[in-house]
Amino acid sequence: MRDCRIPQIDDAEIHNRTYRHGDKLIVTCHEGFKIRYPDLYNMVSLCRDDGTWDNLPLCQGCLRPLASSNGYANISELQTSFPVGTVISYQCCPGYKLEGAERLECLHSLIWSTSPPRCLALEAPSRSH
Repeated sequence: MRDCRIPQIDDAEIHNRTYRHGDKLIVTCHEGFKIRYPDLYNMVSLCRDDGTWDNLPLCQGCLRPLASSNGYANISELQTSFPVGTVISYQCCPGYKLEGAERLECLHSLIWSTSPPRCLALEAPSRSH
């Protein structure tokens, strides 16, 4: 039987440094993230005798909202998951106006408070002859 390696779980703290066959993984998600197991009826991850983990959890936040074409938001290009309470602000490029909410908040249900806004082209002023 082999010991299990400490798994790599994003946005989490792993509490023990050594895990033997049959040990339960002890994980705490960072603030604003919630633990999710692949098997919803089994909220435990055990070290198997081959040195692998079963039912390894994730620490999840709100998933990255869709970006608006012709606009931008105050979030990193690389960030894919956001903790509860995160507020994202949207702005449009020059020549476009925002349609919808300017701000989205990640709720405790791990969904955004509203749909992302769109950036619509401003109509050019008509010229009269």
